[in-house]
Amino acid sequence: DVGRFDRQTQANFEAANIGVPWDLALQPIFDAKCVSCHGPDNVAGVPSYTITDDEGNSQTVAFDLSGTEISYGTGEDMVSGYSASHLALIGPNMEDLEDLGLTITGDMTIYVESENAAGSPLIQKMNPPVQYPTVDMNVRAFDITGDQHEGMLTAGEYRLLIEMADNGGQFYSRENAPGTTY
Repeated sequence: DVGRFDRQTQANFEAANIGVPWDLALQPIFDAKCVSCHGPDNVAGVPSYTITDDEGNSQTVAFDLSGTEISYGTGEDMVSGYSASHLALIGPNMEDLEDLGLTITGDMTIYVESENAAGSPLIQKMNPPVQYPTVDMNVRAFDITGDQHEGMLTAGEYRLLIEMADNGGQFYSRENAPGTTY
């Protein structure tokens, strides 16, 4: 048996993963089941927010679960390399905003509370089935009803989203950070 921290895979995320590689495990879920409403055109109308620098230059960030690479910031002070979906769910790095002198206006909801899946608005809105001690697709984790998102994912897809949130919502993981040693 291989210990958890010695495992590395890009295929069987459910059985042998160490982290949840955003682009390899989560983005395919968003692409298949979310971007028709939550893509670059924001058909669902989720409120956006604006990032502004001290010179008045601004950039509006829409709720976009696509895998499009996105940059935020101004001029030479750009932060990039993350997907639109990561920025939409995790939000910009607040330390980066402060260091770059950027301010936020509008509705910047952080949908994934780091290391707290149960407290994350994304997980609450998706209302996954009970996962433990066994998966029960007929029993929901939260006592809410009527949300259009309930039941649209498989048990494994829900589990990946929960694990991602509980692991801190990292974009890079061991599976997609080649050359990284731990």
